[in-house]
Amino acid sequence: MSMKNLKCSGYAFLVPLISLFAVATSCNKDFSLKPDNATALNGKMVTEASFAAVASGAILHEQWDNVTGNDVSNIPVQTTPSSSGQVSTLEGAVNYGSNYGERFKGYIYPPIDGSYTFWIAGDDAAELWLSIDDNSANKIKIANTLSWTSYKEWTKFTSQKSPSIVLKANHKYYIEVLHKQGGGDGSVSVKCALPGNTTETSIPGSRFSPAPVTISGTVLREEWDNITGNDVANIPAQTTPTSSKQITTLEEQLINGSNYGERIRGYLNPPVNGNYTFWIAGDDAAELWLSTDDDTRHKIKIASTLSWTNFREWTKFPSQKSASVALKANGKYYIEVLHKQGGGGDNVSVQWMLPDNTMETPIAVSRLSTYVATAVTAPAYATSNPIYLDGAHDITISGKAISGGNVPAITLINCYNIHITQNKFYNSTDVGIHMLNCKNILVDYNYFTNVSSGVYAEQISGGGIVVNYNQFLNMQGPLPRGQFVQFNNVSGPNNSVSYNRGENIPRQSSTEDGISMYKSNGSAASPIIINGNWIRGGGPSSSSGGILLGDNGGSYLVASNNILVDPGEYGIGIAGGDHNSIINNTIYGRSQYFTNVAIYVNSIYGYTCTNPTVSGNKLKYYSQTTWENDTWVAPGIATPFGWSTNIFGANINDSVLPAVIITYN
Repeated sequence: MSMKNLKCSGYAFLVPLISLFAVATSCNKDFSLKPDNATALNGKMVTEASFAAVASGAILHEQWDNVTGNDVSNIPVQTTPSSSGQVSTLEGAVNYGSNYGERFKGYIYPPIDGSYTFWIAGDDAAELWLSIDDNSANKIKIANTLSWTSYKEWTKFTSQKSPSIVLKANHKYYIEVLHKQGGGDGSVSVKCALPGNTTETSIPGSRFSPAPVTISGTVLREEWDNITGNDVANIPAQTTPTSSKQITTLEEQLINGSNYGERIRGYLNPPVNGNYTFWIAGDDAAELWLSTDDDTRHKIKIASTLSWTNFREWTKFPSQKSASVALKANGKYYIEVLHKQGGGGDNVSVQWMLPDNTMETPIAVSRLSTYVATAVTAPAYATSNPIYLDGAHDITISGKAISGGNVPAITLINCYNIHITQNKFYNSTDVGIHMLNCKNILVDYNYFTNVSSGVYAEQISGGGIVVNYNQFLNMQGPLPRGQFVQFNNVSGPNNSVSYNRGENIPRQSSTEDGISMYKSNGSAASPIIINGNWIRGGGPSSSSGGILLGDNGGSYLVASNNILVDPGEYGIGIAGGDHNSIINNTIYGRSQYFTNVAIYVNSIYGYTCTNPTVSGNKLKYYSQTTWENDTWVAPGIATPFGWSTNIFGANINDSVLPAVIITYN
């Protein structure tokens, strides 16, 4: 394993799982925009993903009666409303009564492309929320009153006016109004300035459709019969199941069968905003996956058993308990349970703890709705020349197809607050995206193919480099290039490379490390996170591998919940540095002429390795001599923390990844 002299590829965001699901917002923060693209809502983008069918001319109105207090937080939105129905405008009745709360929720369909501004007025208190798409879980508060206003009094507080937000014509965005009335006069109203300065002081019903009731109380259970093995990896989830049915709980007890696998999946609808904790138990093996939204592509493994447990035995393994996860009330989150049964007793159960520390064992049926498969539409790209920006900020680059030739497809120098999303970067002898001395750059949902490296970030101290949900196919190198993502001297808070998919096909690529951290440093409070990535294929370089931490030093780097198949000479390595961690990864490698070891920990070229953690990993890796070689810790390095929790010689094979992982084109 040699050091890499880096020069190309990188980005970051994430924060541990708890922060992944929580989007911090500030309603007075200006949203940057670019007239022909979408704008970022605090780093999230108003996308083109949700297409309108037809606006129905109504929005859902819910009301809670006999509720005291004058603040929106007094509205018990987690309970059944006193009444509900559809109304034709985003405006409440004037002076209706006292001590009630109301919510309007549904979808707004902008009539034309461009920049929109919203205002809200209300007595006693009112808030306006808008999502980046049609998922209520992604909603962000864009305007609110600080106390009461008169009817349609728009300028009493600066917080009543939203930033300018770019929306797409006839696309579907979730919108919500909350209004609390105590005593005296009462009202709530929303107005909107359209592109071209047309103002609608009462947004017409023709712009809306109501939010559906999503709680079905069932989830989909699929079963594969006559499947040997005791590990989740043995479940052929990419094939048609033997049988399927709807069930009403995330639990199955004592089915008394053998040699089957099952998947239970649907949507989770949290009752209140806050931090949730999950547990899973199962025999012989079980995993719990949760998405950041209702998209299956964004799921990550949050809890698992290391072998069998008894029915509802929640504490046998630390891995059975998830990190604390911030979820939003009435959001829609894809949830999936995988359970493999070999022989003997069998069971699987999921419980959670709500923000008020209430336990639900299992999760209540009222929190669940059934899974519906949805088609994913590839974005339409417009051909573009390579883009070079120096000192640019507050813009979005989207919908481009860029062949770089002999230069990077996109170059960012001294830039900040840039969102690069839903583009295709291809056929370049240089990198896809090169960043130098930038901060707060979000790179997501892009496709990279036949470039020397995908993303290369260097000399960055301000943080906020985020590379999430991208797909990479066939990086070309040569050394020192050949990475999907590489950080070179990157530091600062909120850096991450997460939920990406990368594949290098033999004889079609020439790769080095899949994800490389070179002289890069997180902190105890904000480590650099490499989480939930899928990597398949590596080599033929004898120094190639999946994920490299601590190359030429580095600290507080965390590689977690990644799945790697045949990634090269090694799977995941710690080459030096302090407080670097390899946690809960799955690594499988077949014997090839360049393969060596699944995980190694070493001090290379004098960069001492201190305080390493290697825990909860499932490993099965064959060297070039066909011997299984799962780990190597160099002489003189203390046994890493968590060493005893790893599974060496795990019952896994290359089916730990689906047959097809690259879906962009």
